[in-house]
Amino acid sequence: GTIALAEGVTAPLCLPKCPADSFDLSGIDKAASVKVEEGVSGEKAQATITCSEGFSLPYRSKNKAELTCTSEEGGEANSGKYTCGDSCPVCDAVCPVSADDETFAFALADGESIGATVASGEDIVEVSCKGEGKNILGERFYSCKDGTLTFDNAEPTCTEDKVCEPPKVLNGKVKSSDNVAIGGKFEVECNGGFLFDYKTADANGKESNRFTEGEWTCSEEKLEDIACFRGCVPPDFQGGVIYPDINKEGKAPYEEGATVEFKCLNDGNIIEGKAEGVCDGGQIPPPVCGCDGLVTSLALLLSILARNFM
Repeated sequence: GTIALAEGVTAPLCLPKCPADSFDLSGIDKAASVKVEEGVSGEKAQATITCSEGFSLPYRSKNKAELTCTSEEGGEANSGKYTCGDSCPVCDAVCPVSADDETFAFALADGESIGATVASGEDIVEVSCKGEGKNILGERFYSCKDGTLTFDNAEPTCTEDKVCEPPKVLNGKVKSSDNVAIGGKFEVECNGGFLFDYKTADANGKESNRFTEGEWTCSEEKLEDIACFRGCVPPDFQGGVIYPDINKEGKAPYEEGATVEFKCLNDGNIIEGKAEGVCDGGQIPPPVCGCDGLVTSLALLLSILARNFM
């Protein structure tokens, strides 16, 4: 008798394995050794990377990297090679972090504790003051760049006075991550296409761009989180009213996709533009009101002339 494959079934293919020492170290700059177990072609394996002295993978990686066993059909036994493709880890110069520092304590920005060194590039370190009642004044974060700990701004100091940490901003950012003292200010800006609500813009918005840029002052009260919303600013419609009225709190003045109606006052008529507008891309184009063929104000006339000559 003969054993045959069923119709439509492909014969199994035997491929060379990847030996534990088959990774080419040149794939990772500054790597001293790579430890990985023997693997099967096509499968992934966790490898332990040891970098050369003075270099390290990002701290949170725990010196682990994912490698893939690849081999060619018809190759000799155990001729497969481990590769890291386009996602090879990087051994960066390390920066020393002393647990014996008398003033500061250090941790990764996500709160994870760290050892004696952190790596350049990805590791962001948060500094705090040692000692009860001590607060950081100034920059809270630094990064390791080419073996040197670097603050974006001035090195922080410790104080027993009350300080404010930058508020959290949804769909926006605080321009500086520094802690400030009572009376200090935080400048906040919304991401593109997002706005403060009317109440926030009225209280904290800057005169030039009050719906997208604002300023908050550190006080004894805790700063509340700040939010920016997708939508449109109120259109500059003169000589009439807009329906519905703007949203005051908890959303943009007009939400994206909202339809508004323009109505001229004093028996005026819309002489340019449309009676309805839709919030699209942060703007609602306003029409122009006129009366008996004349614009209702010099401002409107100048507006029309400006549009014609733009």
